Amino acid sequence: MQDPCRLWPRHIAFSPNHKYAYLLNELDAQLMVYSWHNDSLSYLQTLVSTTVEDTANADKGASAIRVSPDGKFVYTSNRGKANDLTIFQVQPDGLLKEVAHQSTGPHPRDFIIDPTGHFLLVATRDDNTVRVYKRDATTGLLSETSQMITLPRPVALLFAQKNK
Repeated sequence: MQDPCRLWPRHIAFSPNHKYAYLLNELDAQLMVYSWHNDSLSYLQTLVSTTVEDTANADKGASAIRVSPDGKFVYTSNRGKANDLTIFQVQPDGLLKEVAHQSTGPHPRDFIIDPTGHFLLVATRDDNTVRVYKRDATTGLLSETSQMITLPRPVALLFAQKNK
């Protein structure tokens, strides 16, 4: 197994039950799966977030990763020629199975799943929009809502925490 630190790790996300960690590498778009136990990671699997070939024009790159609130799906965003999200279903052993790709606008920098798990918002930097998708909790698939927020070059999304 290659050292994940040599693969340009960008983001890591943990399953809601904290049994698994999903590490997304930026430059090669590899997605690495680990089990998490006693404060230690054990390697389980490597997949690719996008199959787009990299060129001298840097046409390939992964940017963000999120786990659905119910822990059943992992989503990754892919920039460059791909400009999409990849949807992975979490298997009972924590391993991932690719389900589908969802096109986005150009250069999806970040995305977030709302706390209810019903919607997914994508910040597409190069067309100055945040797109809203409806999320199917059973299949993990996304459908366009035609809802957009326009703002200059969005690169990060965060839901504010309610004060208790």
